[in-house]
Amino acid sequence: MTPLSSSPCFVLGIPRSGTTWLANILDASPDTTMMLEPFSTIASDTFRPIPPTCLFLDEGSNEFEAYLRGEFVRKLFRNKTLFPASSNSVRRFKLERIVYQLFRRLGRITRTGVSQKHKVFGLLNLNRLERDAQLFPKNTSGTHWIVKELRAAGKVSVLKEAFPDAKFVILIRHPAATVDSILRWFGKGRLGELQDELVSFNSALKSQVIGRKYAGLLEKVESSGHKASQLALYWRVHYETLISVLANEKAAKIVTMEELACRPQETVNKIFSHFELDVTPSVGAYLEHSTQKSGSDSPLSTTRISETHYRKWQTEIDDSTRLSVESVVEGSVLMSHFVPYYS
Repeated sequence: MTPLSSSPCFVLGIPRSGTTWLANILDASPDTTMMLEPFSTIASDTFRPIPPTCLFLDEGSNEFEAYLRGEFVRKLFRNKTLFPASSNSVRRFKLERIVYQLFRRLGRITRTGVSQKHKVFGLLNLNRLERDAQLFPKNTSGTHWIVKELRAAGKVSVLKEAFPDAKFVILIRHPAATVDSILRWFGKGRLGELQDELVSFNSALKSQVIGRKYAGLLEKVESSGHKASQLALYWRVHYETLISVLANEKAAKIVTMEELACRPQETVNKIFSHFELDVTPSVGAYLEHSTQKSGSDSPLSTTRISETHYRKWQTEIDDSTRLSVESVVEGSVLMSHFVPYYS
């Protein structure tokens, strides 16, 4: 059943900030329906009216807000499954996963690709599609629906207006760690949507009111010519926007990935309490599993020894990247969040 009468919970951040890990933890609850990244360009043909990531809206039109509350939500739940069914069991999703993988193989063989319906199903269920991904049974009633989105900074004012009772968690990771991780994935040919967005990000920022605030940094980034500088600016603009819009909202909570890595159970308890969810045994079991074992090379894997893994970037990052990031984020109020975790 689509809970159109309930308000969503949002997990917001940018790529490589820990949002997939948090989404997996939340998805372990029987009381959640997790929607992954519906603002992606992959879903643009299905969720057509959503403005691009680099457009920062101060407020939304009544038409856009009405769309978000109505048709957008219905499409989310319609595309979360491949075929109608009353059961929300692990067995049912395994069958959908098999069907999805068969259509993907068929698309490769015939060179016709995957239908839009299967693309959006794959996007909304991305964290559950790998063969070894843990699946958890879901309750069919009383569901909290949670949207994890990496492109919402420019739309957060509109989301707040469209869903006045919504709750938000902003997950933020040290900028040098985030930038270093993004650059590594760029080198592997991943995060293509972000790479495309960065091509016009600076010019798009300059053309908007928000660009005045970052005029000096824009000049510094463009003169440096270093990709790390541009990513650091992307990090700063997105998080400062999210936090400035939601700073005085009781419905919003800021959490660092470092906090989640160092004190996973305490931090998960805080997040679940904020979303008015119970920490069930399945959540505890997944949390223990995800923080104690070595991970894989998959971009979707969030299984790692978290209390040591979060600091690995400090010994792996090159000096030019580190210095480029520091020059852009210096003076940002956001940096105080990381003082307890790094010497």
